Amino acid sequence: MANFYELPVYKKAIDLATTLTRSTNKTDKDIRFTRVTGMKNRVMDIAKTIAFANGEPETPEVRMEYIDKCLDALHDIEIDVRVLKDANLITKSGFNAIAAAEGRLGRQLIGWKNATAKKMSNTQE
Repeated sequence: MANFYELPVYKKAIDLATTLTRSTNKTDKDIRFTRVTGMKNRVMDIAKTIAFANGEPETPEVRMEYIDKCLDALHDIEIDVRVLKDANLITKSGFNAIAAAEGRLGRQLIGWKNATAKKMSNTQE
């Protein structure tokens, strides 16, 4: 597997995990150990999927599937964070920090997806 630790998209996933941990560390225990833990697990799954997408795929199509899985998981996290905010279970500043980290990761994933799509169209010509 190629070195993925220095990939900007991987770093953004780890940044989201760190921000999520810092912004939710004062929520109620029952919320922290259910919803928040689930979100953290999904972020770590995104990081693992990025590593696989960087090293494993033999074709751009397979890489695209990995990237789509990451985007789907990120969307789920965005919904959960919004629910926590609307239920006043995290602070507005915590929500803003998490939303900014989600946005940075999302832009990186979209950029990677667009670059992969471009490779796919170049190989088909």
